Amino acid sequence: MEIEFNEKKFQELILHIANVSQEDSLFGATKLNKLLFYMDFGSYRTLGAPMTGATYRHLPAGPVPKELPGTRKYLVDRGDADIELRQYFTGVQERLVPKREADTSLFSDRELRLIQEVISQFWTFDARSISNYSHQERAWIVTEDFEEMPYELAWVSSEPLSAEQVEFGREIAAKAGLLEP
Repeated sequence: MEIEFNEKKFQELILHIANVSQEDSLFGATKLNKLLFYMDFGSYRTLGAPMTGATYRHLPAGPVPKELPGTRKYLVDRGDADIELRQYFTGVQERLVPKREADTSLFSDRELRLIQEVISQFWTFDARSISNYSHQERAWIVTEDFEEMPYELAWVSSEPLSAEQVEFGREIAAKAGLLEP
């Protein structure tokens, strides 16, 4: 399946995330990257297609959509958002601040629910925590620095298999003649 990037939907998703995250003191550039990743890959896994089709790359701090820098610049240049730098402990947090509401009519009800679920799941995560969490994802584990992370890897679980799942797999493999019973 060919995945096409939906630039308008990507723009509106960024604005929507930033809008919902205005009260999240932990929201910054790194967290935005990871939220986008979890929304696109989660949508691919559960709905059969990514929300935006952005291209995610394996970077040392975790998945990053390659389209984000240009899109952020576009949103700021158009006056749809600002970049705010905030002192955050010993560093600087770079926040995207929306100047208008996102057009959420581009998203299905299921996508809007997924967006809210992802934001809620990671609400208490700071940049380091969400980056570390993303390093447990199969898509990040099996790719190298700066390599594209294929959406198909969304279906590969990072969770260890239970003893029952391993036994079930052995039974299927034995029936298929792949293992001796």
